[in-house]
Amino acid sequence: MIDIHQYEGAAGDVDDAGFGPIFVQHRETGDEVIRGIGGLRDRVFEVTELEVDDALTQQDVIALVVLVFLFHFTDDYYRGKADRVSLSWADGSRP
Repeated sequence: MIDIHQYEGAAGDVDDAGFGPIFVQHRETGDEVIRGIGGLRDRVFEVTELEVDDALTQQDVIALVVLVFLFHFTDDYYRGKADRVSLSWADGSRP
């Protein structure tokens, strides 16, 4: 498993439905390793159109989205608002 402390989350402006771009990037290089569209719908934090660095495993992606983006970047904002996380890749597949 990767060292999540080497990564940081970021986000762009959200639309009227509360969805917007989310990113996870490597702290040292600034390279984006995860990019997608995220937001809350019916107590599910959904990340769609997910694009990930080929070097990441499915387990890495889940850890980076949940721990780096949702926990650290948002300061655990979604803990009481979302019961689960749903990920779907840009090609429409799911982990």
